[in-house]
Amino acid sequence: MGGAVTAICQAGTTAALGGSFGGGATAAVWSDGGAGGSFTNNTGSTPGTTTYTASATAPASVTLTLTTSGGSCGTTSAGKIVTVNPKPTVNVGGAVTAICQAGTTAALGGSFGGGATQQYGQMEEQEDHLQIIRAQRQEQQLTSHQRPHLLLLL
Repeated sequence: MGGAVTAICQAGTTAALGGSFGGGATAAVWSDGGAGGSFTNNTGSTPGTTTYTASATAPASVTLTLTTSGGSCGTTSAGKIVTVNPKPTVNVGGAVTAICQAGTTAALGGSFGGGATQQYGQMEEQEDHLQIIRAQRQEQQLTSHQRPHLLLLL
């Protein structure tokens, strides 16, 4: 029946599933129990080379079943489970109100979900960089206003 199947993402494709048939069987075909995925090279003659592509809306686990056919002694089947991870999703939130150069936006909002486990945004990096620049400018302004004045008397 081949080894375990490595987890895939929704709409992702497995490596070859493995599996074989023998005895009086003349073929073996893979199925996913109605999960909506698709198979390649699933003609029945070489089930070991078949791959599975999960549907874009596949559940978290799909049972893949290899069922024999042909011969005079009936059919048999065996299954294995593939874990299907949800695809990551992201929502950037609503429109941002215009700001002046070096201005600060209101909270940007946004969210993530599905298979996403961490938020990472270029805007956050840019905001950190802008805060550093603002601090440096403020320091320069303070320094220029605090220079000692020189008074020459003749």
